Parts: sequence; C-alpha cells; structure tokens
Amino acid sequence: MVILKTPDAPATSRQLWRLHQLTGDDTSDLKLTMQEASERIGKLENRENKVALPPQFSRNKTPFNYAHVAFITGEQGGGKSVTAVARVRDNYDKDCIKVFCENVLGIKNFVVKSYDRRSRMAKIRYDGSLKLLHIPKSYKLYTDLKIFCNFHLFGIRYRFIPSFQHLAKWLNDGTISDGWLIIDEYYLGGYARESMSALARRLSQLSQQFRKRQLEVIIMCQLARMADWTMRITPTEHISCDYNPVNHRVTLKIRKKGVKGEKTLSYDPRPYWGNYWTNELVAG
Repeated sequence: MVILKTPDAPATSRQLWRLHQLTGDDTSDLKLTMQEASERIGKLENRENKVALPPQFSRNKTPFNYAHVAFITGEQGGGKSVTAVARVRDNYDKDCIKVFCENVLGIKNFVVKSYDRRSRMAKIRYDGSLKLLHIPKSYKLYTDLKIFCNFHLFGIRYRFIPSFQHLAKWLNDGTISDGWLIIDEYYLGGYARESMSALARRLSQLSQQFRKRQLEVIIMCQLARMADWTMRITPTEHISCDYNPVNHRVTLKIRKKGVKGEKTLSYDPRPYWGNYWTNELVAG
C-alpha cells in the first residue's frame, strides 16, 4: 500500500498521465485527490497484469486483396503524427456512426460520409441520397474497431504498444490483426543502417503479412531512407507532410502505388491536436 504525505491534495500531473496510459481516456479534467488517483492506478495496474490479450472481435470484413500501408514522411513538426491521428480519428468516428445506424436505427446498405464531433451531426449516403443524422447527446458513441498504436491517444479506444519488441511479438502471435496499426518513429526498430539486426529482420518479415492480417497500417519516419528497404517498398501509399505555422495548415503530397501523378491537399490539424501529445517520446 502506498502511503502519501498529502493524500487530500489534488492528483499530480504524473498520476493523471499514468491514468491516461492505463485507460486511454482524456484525464486532464479529472478532479481526483492524490489518494483517489493512487488507488485507481493500483486497481488498473493489477487488472492490466491479469489480462494477457485484448478482446478479440469479428468484424466480418471483406478480405483485403492488397496491403493497406501508408508511409508518412516529413521534417520534425511537419505534421506526420497529426496526419496519422486525423486519419485514424476520422475512421474511428465513422465506425461509431456505422454502429449507431445499424444497432439503433436498424438500417443497412449505407455509407458514412462524414461526422462533426462538435455538432454531433453525421452525413450518410442511404437509399440513393445524402442524409443528415443528429446523434443524441444521451447516446455514447462506441465501436469495436481495434486500434494499435505505439504512442498514446486521447478520446479513442485503443491498445498501446510499449516497444518495438512488443510490436514484433504481437504481430507474430496474431494479437495485432483486423484493425489499425500506427507506428511512429519507425527507424527506432527498423533503422536502415541496422537492417541486419534481429529485430529489424523480424519486422521486415512480419510486414509482408499486413494484408493477411487485415491491417490498415500507418508508418511514420522523418526520411524514407532512414527505414529499412523492405518498409520502403511495402507501402501502397506514400505521403509527405509540411506544416505551415502561419495559417496552421498541413499540406500533403500523396502518391499511390499503381497510380500516375501526385495528389496535393491541405487540411486544418487543430481539431485533432487534442487526440495526442506531440512531444511524447516513442520507446525503441
């Protein structure tokens, strides 16, 4: 049992961060005392030690006929992480709306086009036309979409990957499958100059099974040449990022495998800044 000198004092930022690591929830506004936070952390850590694998879900997806791998490059602070988070967050929200439409409204054969989290308005294509849906505030959006990430996310249900050793192990035993896989700072595990290391070789081998494991993969690295050659040729989509601090927009240059030319688009990253911590260090 942990004995605290000031148990009634507000929980420290370190305690709130640990709670976030254990739950994946946004804990910045939690009103807890140090004692309450300590007790909650103890219970969660005990539960975490007893759970070997995350829940397994069957989503009945159509099998992939090619690997879905996006390789994102850019300078430090260029928008790589927020671009990956934005893509995952948008798909997470759309999957929540899909669950709502199927389970609450009882409709099928529709396509979710967009969702605005502030207004809780969703746009779907159903019965040949676009329709707007307002999600009641009393309904808590939920999805069983599996997300695996090697940095912490806020406001999204996901499984944290503590290290590249865990990544290799969980890919090998099938824990990571049928969902999204987001890998930041890939060079820490698959650095080009250390491509003959045991870990890099194993990651290169396992990357060839992304399609069979039904994974939507996003890999981030500052420079493409920093990653081992296998990971440079595996992706089906290459994205370079550039962040403009004046107008707060990220410009993307996208090249898709088998498609001629390059597509350019820009977006406002600010709605996604609250879903991750940009200065978090990734473990090797």
